[in-house]
Amino acid sequence: MVIAGYASVEMVDKQGDLITRSALKNAFDGFMKADGFRNVQLAHSNIQVGEVIGNYTDSDGRLWKSGVDDAGMFVVIKLRDDIEKAREVASEIRKGALRGFSIGGQAFKRMRKSDAEHGDYTEISMLIYH
Repeated sequence: MVIAGYASVEMVDKQGDLITRSALKNAFDGFMKADGFRNVQLAHSNIQVGEVIGNYTDSDGRLWKSGVDDAGMFVVIKLRDDIEKAREVASEIRKGALRGFSIGGQAFKRMRKSDAEHGDYTEISMLIYH
């Protein structure tokens, strides 16, 4: 199974963090170069259920590409089919029970900020993905 969607956008998340698009772009480029380490896990379980791939052409001929655009970080993910946990994830996606992504990384530059649009938040301007 191949799925795609935005894994991170430039907005304040549930943890009160806002990762800038430039931080997403810089980290993503390094992440994609780490062939064999673009892991996709279920809820930070340390069980690899898939990997982020560079692109995928669907049955209608549409090309889907991983990258960072004006909206945020878009990922194309190929799920494994050789382990039970990955098959469970695919089933939960088909049922509509799993509908989003989360990213993990190490923030190197963070600053507390406050403004009318976002309220109080931590801006992350440099990170490395895990």
